[in-house]
Amino acid sequence: MKSTQTLRDQIKSKLSEFDVEALQPFLDDLNALLAKRNGVLAILAYGSCLSQKTKSSTSTPDFYVVVDQYSQFHQKKKEQWINKVVPPNIYHFHSSSKTAKYNVI
Repeated sequence: MKSTQTLRDQIKSKLSEFDVEALQPFLDDLNALLAKRNGVLAILAYGSCLSQKTKSSTSTPDFYVVVDQYSQFHQKKKEQWINKVVPPNIYHFHSSSKTAKYNVI
């Protein structure tokens, strides 16, 4: 990137590389999976699947699930405790016969 670009221009350029449409089926399935959970504030995509430049045949869609409180999100006390002591809790899920993962923070 040119040094004359503003930070806003650099961010806009980087965001234009993201392949958000390819992640939509995973987001739909993750939303359905989390529908019965409480306290979900946001779902953020990250990782190599966002860009065609970094995506490979072994790339797995990655998501952060931001929650208000672990006690609202997790149904089991053990998961609440583990997430509080050693975050994030990492879970895998299947979407259209492909695996993805999400981290609870």
